[in-house]
Amino acid sequence: MILASALSVTVLSAAACTATSSSAGSGGGGDSSAGNTADYYQQPKDAIVQDFNVAKVSVGGLDVNASVVQGLGCPNLSALGWVYPSSITPGLTSSDRPGAGPTHAGKTWDQAPAAFGVVAPSPVAMDLVLTSTSDNAITLAAPDVHVLSTGAQIKGLWLNITGGCGAGPCNPDPPKTYYDLDKPYPYLLSGSAVPDGLGDCGTDYPSTIPPHGTFTVELLVTTEKCDCRWDTRLSWVNGTSKHTLTVNDAGKPFEITSVKGNPAIMWEYSGTGKDGWVSSQYTP
Repeated sequence: MILASALSVTVLSAAACTATSSSAGSGGGGDSSAGNTADYYQQPKDAIVQDFNVAKVSVGGLDVNASVVQGLGCPNLSALGWVYPSSITPGLTSSDRPGAGPTHAGKTWDQAPAAFGVVAPSPVAMDLVLTSTSDNAITLAAPDVHVLSTGAQIKGLWLNITGGCGAGPCNPDPPKTYYDLDKPYPYLLSGSAVPDGLGDCGTDYPSTIPPHGTFTVELLVTTEKCDCRWDTRLSWVNGTSKHTLTVNDAGKPFEITSVKGNPAIMWEYSGTGKDGWVSSQYTP
């Protein structure tokens, strides 16, 4: 017997890592003389990454928690900024600090990224926490990434806002599973095919989840060629039952674009007043 289900992940937007408190209202572009980062850039409190388990379903003897963190913020929290298509906002330049530059519906690029048609840069990380509710051992196949459509890489500025972030490129807890959408299906990388610098954090499949045990993994999806729309499908066996679960973005595919050749700018607040923003070349 094969049972199929779907899990829609509501993508969690990461806030800037500099959590400066302020009485200023949310949004950039203020002109307070207090000099706090939040006077010029303040995400809503509910956008700060507190809990990665932002979507959950119980099916086939598993509690599946899934999250994808995207947006402006710390790279070590998988927040790699956004690519802003030049076709939508050709007037946006690398010198436009947070709270400045062209607007859509009265909002600047940092205040309302979605209005600028942003796309997540490669790589995109999906965190999965699978907790068994079964008395059986569960056998999990390798997560199956499906590319649903491809197009040319998005051209435009790759922008991020951050501060006070630390981290290494690979944390072995949770382990990683790597996918390169430029390779032939099933895109899965292992061994020497894993890009240099990511470390030895791979996961072997099939994996066994013991009765009432927990399995945690981060899927890292990359591309250097395309603007790709994709989802991932989990398959496992619990006793004699086979189960599948599709994980997508609130009923839509996830989207990722290569950033090859795009100008990459990191903005960080390191002073006072509106001139306190400093930019640098972004190399996450």
